[in-house]
Amino acid sequence: MKKLFFTAALLVWLCGSAAAQNRSIEFVQGKTWDEIVSKAADAGRLIFIDCYTDWCGPCKRLAETVFTQDAVADFFNANFVNAKFEMEKEADGVMLKERYAVRAFPTLLFIDPRTGEAVHRLVGAGTAEWLIDGARTAMNAEDNLASMTARYEAGDRDPQFITDYVRMLRDAYMQDQQARVVAESLEGLSIDELATPEIWLLISENINDPLSWPMREVMANREKFYNAVGQEVVDRHLGSSIGMAAHALASWNPRGNVPFDEARNAEMMKFLRGVVDFPVAQSLSLLEIVELRQRGEWKEMLEKMRRAETDGVLGENMFGVQYFLLNIESLAGSGDENIVREGVAWLDRRIAATENFFRKAEYSQSKVRLLTSIGDDLGADKARQEEETFTREGTEQSGGRAVRAIRMN
Repeated sequence: MKKLFFTAALLVWLCGSAAAQNRSIEFVQGKTWDEIVSKAADAGRLIFIDCYTDWCGPCKRLAETVFTQDAVADFFNANFVNAKFEMEKEADGVMLKERYAVRAFPTLLFIDPRTGEAVHRLVGAGTAEWLIDGARTAMNAEDNLASMTARYEAGDRDPQFITDYVRMLRDAYMQDQQARVVAESLEGLSIDELATPEIWLLISENINDPLSWPMREVMANREKFYNAVGQEVVDRHLGSSIGMAAHALASWNPRGNVPFDEARNAEMMKFLRGVVDFPVAQSLSLLEIVELRQRGEWKEMLEKMRRAETDGVLGENMFGVQYFLLNIESLAGSGDENIVREGVAWLDRRIAATENFFRKAEYSQSKVRLLTSIGDDLGADKARQEEETFTREGTEQSGGRAVRAIRMN
């Protein structure tokens, strides 16, 4: 009898323990955003939103390994009205993504239902402790992101406050605001005061825009920064910043929803043309090409592309090929059959010159798009068959281990 009692007690304990380890954040189901706001306002609680996408690996990890921990579930269920939205498929998700400028996934928002303001945000998939600490900060009306921003805008420039605020902006992935705060905190410093290891750390960790005044100062006074922290680290940050800025502009696609930033592109070109003794030629070339593409100056663009190919800017490396394809396919919008045929001939030359079957397939896909644009259905069908053949041969050659590259467009 004692043995049976012990066994039954053990089963009860095990079942209870298992249940205790399977609690999860309870997300509101089947409600619109307006209904969730009303529910939270009535409860006097902040809204916690898990902003996720179906393709986001860290989103899945957060949902499976953090939201399901008892401490997290108990804290969030007791203190928030919890919601989650797929940011690219659900109507409310798309709306919230735009309203709260969600740029990375997962983004975790804490919303005041009375004002609609995002009082705090976190980006990423951290630990349970990280998430609970962030939630506690969100609930603290004196220390959350909204209150820190209000303090900054009111003129608080205490060094420790600035340090804490910049760290919070970094955690929120608010890069533009983060860079602005650091740049403003450095205003008034002489070049000798800027060119120190401490200030360099602030600049290199927080400011990436080559057109910002601190980065312009670094570029114009490189020798002083070289003496302070070494040439390699300074040149690496400058080169990376210029490359990223050029990439963002050169990747513009008229088929997207983002208008071309003509003013910034012109300012970047002006800046790079004024740089002396620093490798900017490749980035400048990309910016000149996209400017011509945006203006529809197709012959001039093709000539600039030929020079860029000769210089290796549009070479057979991954990014060179992506930029080449993006620009060559834009010829479909020229409305000029001769221009399109010139692009097709260039693609044929690239197909003949490469031994990479997947690369051949990419070029053939571009031929399909160009030939379709001028109504050459027979030529497009032939190019489509070429693409399928090259893809099959590439798969066979790699033993099924390789896949086609992801295109910019």
